[in-house]
Amino acid sequence: MWMLPYNGDTFQFKSSFHSMKKHIAALCVFCACLALCQQHAHAQWVQTNGPYRTFSGNNITCFAIEGGRIYAGSDSGVFRSTNNGVSWHASDSGLTGLYVYVLDTLAGKIFAGTDSGLFRSTNDGTSWSAVDSVFANSSVNALAVGNENIFACSDDSVYLSVDSGATWNATADTGLTNVYINALIVCWGKVFAGTDHGVFYSTNNGTNWSRINNGLIDSNITSLTVNGEYLYAGTISYGMYGGGLYVYMDNSIEWTPIDDGLISLNINALVVNKGNVYAGTDDGVFCSLDGFNWSPTADTDLFNNGITALASIGGNLYAGTYNGGIYISTNNGMRWTATSMLMKNVSVSALAANDSNLFAGTTSEGLSITSNGGDTWISRVSNGLQGEEVYTVTNNHGNMFAGTDYGIFLSTNNGENWSKLDSGSLFGGSTILALGVSGGTLYASSYYLGIYISTNNGISWIPVNNGLISTNVDAFVDISRYVFAGSSTGVYRLMINDSIWSQVDNGLPLLQNDSANNNVNALAVNGEYLFAGTDSGVFLSTNDGFSWNAANSGLSGLKVYCFYTVAGSVFAGTDSGVFLSTNYGENWVPENLGLIDSSITALCVSGSYVYAGTNGASVWRRPLSDLGITAVNEQSAALPPQLQLSAYPNPFTASTTISYALPAAQSVSLKIYNALGGEIAALASGKMDAGTHTTLFDGTHLPGGVYFYRLNAEKVVQTGIMEIVK
Repeated sequence: MWMLPYNGDTFQFKSSFHSMKKHIAALCVFCACLALCQQHAHAQWVQTNGPYRTFSGNNITCFAIEGGRIYAGSDSGVFRSTNNGVSWHASDSGLTGLYVYVLDTLAGKIFAGTDSGLFRSTNDGTSWSAVDSVFANSSVNALAVGNENIFACSDDSVYLSVDSGATWNATADTGLTNVYINALIVCWGKVFAGTDHGVFYSTNNGTNWSRINNGLIDSNITSLTVNGEYLYAGTISYGMYGGGLYVYMDNSIEWTPIDDGLISLNINALVVNKGNVYAGTDDGVFCSLDGFNWSPTADTDLFNNGITALASIGGNLYAGTYNGGIYISTNNGMRWTATSMLMKNVSVSALAANDSNLFAGTTSEGLSITSNGGDTWISRVSNGLQGEEVYTVTNNHGNMFAGTDYGIFLSTNNGENWSKLDSGSLFGGSTILALGVSGGTLYASSYYLGIYISTNNGISWIPVNNGLISTNVDAFVDISRYVFAGSSTGVYRLMINDSIWSQVDNGLPLLQNDSANNNVNALAVNGEYLFAGTDSGVFLSTNDGFSWNAANSGLSGLKVYCFYTVAGSVFAGTDSGVFLSTNYGENWVPENLGLIDSSITALCVSGSYVYAGTNGASVWRRPLSDLGITAVNEQSAALPPQLQLSAYPNPFTASTTISYALPAAQSVSLKIYNALGGEIAALASGKMDAGTHTTLFDGTHLPGGVYFYRLNAEKVVQTGIMEIVK
C-alpha cells in the first residue's frame, strides 16, 4: 500500500520543491490505486428482470408495503408489485433463504425473516443482504415495529434493534422460555408475542414477559392483530379440538372466544381494514363488522381456498393463499381478483443478440426477448414459435434461428414472427440441440437424427453424419477450412464441402472408460486458438484440432458449459461461475461477484454488457467496462460492428470483387478453396487497418463450379460460397 511519509504524530513534508513533487506523485498514485480498488470492489453482476415464469402453487406467507411498493413473502422468495398488486415480479437477489416467514419495514428499509436468517434491503427489494450474524442459520419467524424499534424472533429468543436494524441484541426474555414464537405485535405501549404456548406480553421492550392465557382453549397462536381497544388472536386446531378466534381488551384478565359464523377454526391470518376485522382460514376469508360475529366474503372463487396471509393496503385487501397465489379485493372482500406472479428462477439454455435485442432460450418457458438490457422481457414468445424448451439460438446475418423441442424456427424481423423450417418429416417434432453458422451454411444437430446442413437459409437440409460415433452434438464452430462439432463422444472435424467427419481427440481425455468425462459441451474460436469446454475442463488447440492441451489454470470449476469471445477475451461459463481469460486461455480469473447461481449455462455480449444465463436464476448482466473490455456500442460509428464479408457479382464468369470490412485493425488472411478443400489462391495476408477492403479475384483459368472464399481474422473466421459459371 502507498503511504505518505509519517513521523511521530504529524506528517512531515520536506521543504524542497523536488521532495514535494515526489510526495504529490505518491499521493496521486495512492488515490488512483484506491479509486481502482473501490471501483473493482463495487463491480458485480446484477440479475435482470427475466426471463420469468408465472408463479403457481406454493405458499404466500406475508405482506409488507414500503414507498408505494407492495412486497409478498412466500416459500419461494420475495415478490414485489409496483402497480398496487396487479402483477408481481420475483425480488429476491441475495436471499439465501427462500422460505420467507415474515416481512416488515422501518425507515425506508425492508426486512425479511427467512429460514436462513434475517435479511435487509435498502434499495426497494432489488437486492438483499444478511444482517447481524446472531441470525445466521436460524429461522426468523416474526417481526414487529414500534417506536422506531424493531423486534425479531429467532427460534425461541427475541432480539431488539434500536438503529434501524444495523445491530441487534437479545432481550432478557425473562418469563418467555421454551416457546416457539409465531407472531409479534406492538400496541398499547406493549409488545405481544403469540407462541405455541399462548400469548405473552412485555412492557419493557422484551426484558420481562408475562403470560395471559386465561380463557384460551387452544394456546397455539398463529396470528395477532389490533383494532382499537381489542386485540385478536388466531389459533389452529389439532385433530377435533381447539382452534378458533379470541379477543382481548387491554388490561383485562382473560380472552373471549368469538367463533360464531366461522366454518373453519384454523385461523392462519388476521387483518383490520376500514374498521372491519378479517380472518384468513382454511376455508377462505371471513369478515366481522362488529368484531364478534363472522360471515364469509362473497366471492366463491376464494371461499374454499386456504388463506395463509392477509394485508390491508390503501383500503384494498390482499389475500395470500396456499397453492393459489395472491388475490385482491377493492370492495371489502365482496369480490376477489387473482393477480399475476412472475418468478425469475428460470433455467436458461441459450443466449444470442441481434441489434438491441437479446434472445434467451429456456428449458421450460420457451423463448424470451428483451430490447432494453433485461429491464423488461417479453416472455414465452409465440407468433409461430413452438416449444417450451429452446436449447439453442443463433444469428445469421440478422436472421434469427431457434432450435426447440419442436424443430427449427426462423425469424427475419428480429423475433416478432417465426416460421417453422422444414414442415415436413425431416425434423418433425425432434429436439434441436445445437445450431451453428459457417459462412452461408447452417449446421443443425437434432436429437437422435444427427447433423444436417442447409445452404439456403434453412429452406432445405441435407444429413451429414458419416464418421460420427454419437449423433448428439451440443456445439458447432468453424476455423480455417474446417467446421468442428462437440459431442458426447468428443470433437469431430469436417472439411468445408466434405461429407465425412473425423474424430480429433489427441490430448483430450475422451477415450477413458469413464464416459462421464467425455462430453464436449462448448466450442469457441479466438484468433487461431480453438477452445473446447468439456466435463474435464478447458482444452486448447492451435493446429486446427490436430492436438489439444489442457488450459485450466485458475479454473476452480472443471465442468465448462459455454464460451463467449469478445475483443480478444474469452468468457467461460462453468459449474463454478464465470471465468475470464485475456491471454488465450493461459490462465483464467473468476468474475463472480454478485452471482447467486454459479452454474452458468449461456453467455453473450450485447452492447455494453456481458450477459450470463444460469441454471435456475434467469439472466444476469455486468458492464464490460468493469472487466476492462471496450463495449461493442462504443466502437466508432464509422466502422462495422462486426466483420463483414461478401463477393459481387456472384455467380460470375470471369472475375468477382471480394469485399471485407474490419471493425478494428487486425491481422487477416483471405484465401480461396475449391470444393475439395484445396487451396487455390491467397489474396491477402498481414495487418490490415479498420474499415472496408476490396480485392479482385480472377477465375478465368479455373473450371466452372463451387468455390469457397474464407477470411481468417484475429477474432473471427467467415466463409462465403461463390460459383464460377462457364
